[in-house]
Amino acid sequence: MVISLSRHVLRSRERLAALMALAMLSPLAVADDTPLPFSAASTPLASQVLEQQWAESAQVSALDWRYSFVSTPLIRQQMADKANRLSAELELIAARYAVGATPNSPQARYVTALQAWQHYVAQGRLVAGPQEVGRPTAGHLKADSNDAAAAPPTTERVLARIPGQLDPRRDMRAGPQAIRIAPGMVIGACQAPRNIVIMDATGVHQRKWSPNLTLDALIDERSAAEALGPASQVSLVTPQGQVLTRPIARWNRLTSGDADLPIAPGASVVISTPGLDTAQKWVNQALPEWLASRLPGHDCQSWQLDAATLPDTQVQ
Repeated sequence: MVISLSRHVLRSRERLAALMALAMLSPLAVADDTPLPFSAASTPLASQVLEQQWAESAQVSALDWRYSFVSTPLIRQQMADKANRLSAELELIAARYAVGATPNSPQARYVTALQAWQHYVAQGRLVAGPQEVGRPTAGHLKADSNDAAAAPPTTERVLARIPGQLDPRRDMRAGPQAIRIAPGMVIGACQAPRNIVIMDATGVHQRKWSPNLTLDALIDERSAAEALGPASQVSLVTPQGQVLTRPIARWNRLTSGDADLPIAPGASVVISTPGLDTAQKWVNQALPEWLASRLPGHDCQSWQLDAATLPDTQVQ
């Protein structure tokens, strides 16, 4: 009797285990049979969509992939927050340098330069919506715009990009790593600018780009203009958003020979602040990163699309 009851309990446990296993497997089977509407494999490549949008909008100039860009809600939020902090930190740093500065002294001139940096960051936050976006320019800084920092725009109107560029040939090879259309994403491209932006100890300047321009030659040029101050490093931000840093102090300058870097149109060059305090160290890192998120040129065209609204013919 005991043996029979034990066998009955054992068989009941086996049946219960089988039912539990079936219950666990069923949802997986259903999920496998029901593909997601916008999985990574079915969502269009951002580069393909940009190419089609550019062609359909009958642009006068050809699409220059070097100046293409992708913007997401996350990067827009991150860079808006970074711009807010940069503006506040630059204001505080300038205030500290202003203490004890005599009129027309190098220290007073540096305060003016830092204020120009802050204004440039504020100007970069005042960006219109899609179809009307572009780089802030040094020329904008000379305009009387005292309300720039007082009334920051909404995050969605600050079009920050992910560093890098779109490339359809690379995307075809990259597979899962390729950038695909996602909710809130903005794609676009700009015209190649004809200048570079320089932020140094004398303020913010635009310099006309010239062929064969290099970082070493530019540092010599800014040194002759007494625009380096006591800075120990320079950061070159390429149009594709890569940040390259080199030491430029007299005792460790590393910008010549194999260490020299070409400067492309649309690049930004930042001469670091000389202080060793936490605020200036943070600005020396964060400012180039923020510049790397700026749109790479001028006369930019952009589109905000949703994969759900794209024609099926675009899905690759």
